[in-house]
Amino acid sequence: YYVWGNRKDYNILFELVAKSYLLFSFILFIGCLIKYPYYDHGFLSYVTDYSPYYINPNGVSKLFLPGLASAVFLLIKNRNYIRLVYAGIAGGICSIIYLTNSRTGIICSVLIIIIYIAYKVVLAYKDGKINVEIKGIAVDLLIMVCIGLISVSILIMTSVRSLDDVEAARKAVESVTEEQRIEQMSDKELYKYNLKKQGEENISDSEVLSSLNSFTAGRIAIWNIYFNNMTWSGEDELLFGRTEYAHNQYIELSYKAGIPTGIIYLL
Repeated sequence: YYVWGNRKDYNILFELVAKSYLLFSFILFIGCLIKYPYYDHGFLSYVTDYSPYYINPNGVSKLFLPGLASAVFLLIKNRNYIRLVYAGIAGGICSIIYLTNSRTGIICSVLIIIIYIAYKVVLAYKDGKINVEIKGIAVDLLIMVCIGLISVSILIMTSVRSLDDVEAARKAVESVTEEQRIEQMSDKELYKYNLKKQGEENISDSEVLSSLNSFTAGRIAIWNIYFNNMTWSGEDELLFGRTEYAHNQYIELSYKAGIPTGIIYLL
């Protein structure tokens, strides 16, 4: 970036970076179509949360979201027919993020598309070309939707497993009672289970927090436990073990390195 500063043409730098990441995302997307069918690569055998490359759904969405942002950036910068290619890749990326069922990924992808539309409309309004630009936006979105639907269809049709197989696995898991699951837990798993139950009990009096906890897949209960156990000096190990994170960088750092460090990092 500093070397490029001598040239003062940052737009070229940004376009090259965007094209590079978009190419990377496109390669990952093609890899998904070829090697990672939808139902065969759920995060768990009884859910449909798409997990290609053996990465959890949230990680997959974080991997692809910069590609979507890059595609949108290039859509804004280009007015020729190459933009149709960018729109197609954006649609493919959106399909992957949608299949992960990652709430954060889906919300962020929707926001990126909304920002793109809003920016183009405002720019067109200033230039007095609102009708032309709206047609262009409509074409871009149509291509995104078409490629996205085609991508989803390919990922489903190439799956060895079916939705019925996933449902059967889910019913098998649900048939096991909570008492049976507790009996099958290791000491570490039981410790984590009891901590999460404690967090849920701490927020049970609040309907809002309980609803948010359900929406965030238990995150609020986990954060409650971390907040209640934070110290000024920090701790050596996470509460839920070395592989169970707090699902929030600020909270995790505050717990591990101490409250002052977390505050500084937040600022």
